[in-house]
Amino acid sequence: MGAALPSLMWDPDDPPPELDFAWDTFESVSMSTVRNLLVLRFLNLIGNPQIAGARIVVSDEQYLTCPAEFARGVAVLDPMLSAGAYIPQVFDCDDYVQFLRLRMSWFAVRRRFSSPLAVGFLLTDRHAFNFGVNPAGQIYLLNTQSANRDVATDPSAFRVFLDLVDPQTGHPNGNQIVTIYI
Repeated sequence: MGAALPSLMWDPDDPPPELDFAWDTFESVSMSTVRNLLVLRFLNLIGNPQIAGARIVVSDEQYLTCPAEFARGVAVLDPMLSAGAYIPQVFDCDDYVQFLRLRMSWFAVRRRFSSPLAVGFLLTDRHAFNFGVNPAGQIYLLNTQSANRDVATDPSAFRVFLDLVDPQTGHPNGNQIVTIYI
């Protein structure tokens, strides 16, 4: 048999001090604001406005902004998102990003927030990423399944971060954004 799977030990009711934010100070953002932010940020990466509109799904009416440090911290601390949990084709990058989104929802439920955290996921042809809306109203990307849980906050770096272009030439490499869901 393989290695033992990690247990669900991270407790949203008792986060470590570095993840214990003053949540009541963060803004709530509407569905339309989130959708506009996503279209604005990703339209140039998708290209066609009709395709972009179809690929962006915003499922809730309101969201509570979420610092990138919190999303990354949960990804680092949660044993289910550790390198040891990775199983090719069974529990891989797309499962990691959906699991983190679920953890964000569970955190909001346990804290009795009136809105879910503004953390979703983005799928490309080759990989899956989480993204969020931070308290300043900016989009960030998180490579949830990477060893370092890299975060990109600079929109000019998103093409390379998402592996949509060759990093040397800047030319498209055939990888495309398939779905953006929050």
